[in-house]
Amino acid sequence: MGGVRHLELTEGNKEKLSQHGALSEEKARLSHVVRDAIQLVRSIGERLLWVDSLCIVQDNAQTKHTQISNMDLIYSHAICTIVNVAGTNADSPLSGVQPGSRPAMVDLKVRFKDKILIVQPPDLCHILAGSVYETRGWTFQERILSPRCIYFTPW
Repeated sequence: MGGVRHLELTEGNKEKLSQHGALSEEKARLSHVVRDAIQLVRSIGERLLWVDSLCIVQDNAQTKHTQISNMDLIYSHAICTIVNVAGTNADSPLSGVQPGSRPAMVDLKVRFKDKILIVQPPDLCHILAGSVYETRGWTFQERILSPRCIYFTPW
């Protein structure tokens, strides 16, 4: 498609990427969502972040299959799982992490005759129902096994 090729773990770079500070040197090649996730993890005082494309070798089918089959352990031992509901691809930011990346939340109150109508954003289940996230195969496992999920929505 001609887009930017984001950094991913391969047999050829796994030794280099396992070195301290390697991602700082490659920051320009990290996807938008990964850069936002790094910022989020730092802001909540954590040091570790699992990113499938950076933690699972992408160019060795046998190794990749073995690592993917262990994802239940990753999800169940995670502090939390970051879910980009608003995202359609790796270049979609985590809404609200960067200033101005999400509209301000406002409950709209309207007086109509003797009643007050309050317009609120949709519930999470309605937002999830129409999202690309819900079309992906691993989301059920993610939801069931993760002790908690942080959902980033356009609202």
